[in-house]
Amino acid sequence: MKVPLILWSGGLDSTYLVWDRLKNNHIIDTLYIDVENNSENNTHEQNALRNLKEIFSASKYAAGIREEFIYNSPAKNYTRVAPQPAIWGEGVLWNYQIDKHSCVELGYIRDDVFWHFRDKITAYQKLQLEVHLQTQVDILYPLEWIPKTEIIKQMRDDPIGRKLLKNVRYCERPASKNGPCGKCPS
Repeated sequence: MKVPLILWSGGLDSTYLVWDRLKNNHIIDTLYIDVENNSENNTHEQNALRNLKEIFSASKYAAGIREEFIYNSPAKNYTRVAPQPAIWGEGVLWNYQIDKHSCVELGYIRDDVFWHFRDKITAYQKLQLEVHLQTQVDILYPLEWIPKTEIIKQMRDDPIGRKLLKNVRYCERPASKNGPCGKCPS
């Protein structure tokens, strides 16, 4: 049985995506990208992931995570701008297994900062094309049209979702075209 490979950073959107899949009895694999030159953010993400996995484990959802991959990306200049989006393609190329994975799912939404600069990152575009050419994989954005406020509401309405929400950084206001407001942790 093939399962989706989900990029899980420990942030709100990707955690919601993992939670949504697991509570709906889907089996998944997860991929975390460790960017070497972004150690402060990596430390936060890894601590968040550790806490989130404990919550999933206590809720028995963790049984739905079949396999976890960690991709260690070497430091690159563009990772300072967009650490996860800029290099997720590399991680997919190294960890996607055509006989095991049905697709790649990314938890980005249109009112997130990612959408405002994604088309401007040449390296990201090349990697996306490379993923399609080498693996013939479908790259999906299942949360694309879900507002962040709806994600937060759904998680607050569920006991496990509330626990998860306490362990991720997020801003309740959507980012503007000029980027985040700067008042919340990124």
